Amino acid sequence: MPYQPDATVIVIGDCSSEAQTLRLILENLGCKTDFSPAGNPIDFLTILNALPGSCRIVIICAHGDTNGLVFGEFSPEVDTGLLVHGSLPARNLHLAPASTNNRIILTTACETGTASFAKRFLDAGAEAFLAPVDFPDGEDVVLFIHALLYRILIRKQSLPRTWETLNDAGFNTGLMVLSRRTAA
Repeated sequence: MPYQPDATVIVIGDCSSEAQTLRLILENLGCKTDFSPAGNPIDFLTILNALPGSCRIVIICAHGDTNGLVFGEFSPEVDTGLLVHGSLPARNLHLAPASTNNRIILTTACETGTASFAKRFLDAGAEAFLAPVDFPDGEDVVLFIHALLYRILIRKQSLPRTWETLNDAGFNTGLMVLSRRTAA
């Protein structure tokens, strides 16, 4: 049977240490995991729009700012038309319909826990979108994601129950915001 990943970790910029840690956590929790560096916005969108059907968890490891996902500067031959001051804003996150279908999307990028980012992923079919609203410490986000994934993957708790449990235990303390699709 061909390899079918359960999860994908996408790394943008200089977040490879964080991304490798999250990849190892996913694998320790029993997930077959793809690791996908995205060198530019086109690569990033290509990865997102071609996720295999078996992939249920997507973690985007990146830096974020008020403009969006930070990609930085590129040489003149690289197309940066989607970027605003080196960052990819939600409005330029062009996702194919159903590209994130029934997936849990997490990002470690600061300030991406906005309604506009959530809407892009949820409109493309994501079950849920979790992201930092502010500028949390990176290690705190990694620990929170580990606790969240442990409860979902090992304890088999639903995402809403896991979210409540972690918030009640003080694990979240405003680190991340959860956005979910509303029932039709």
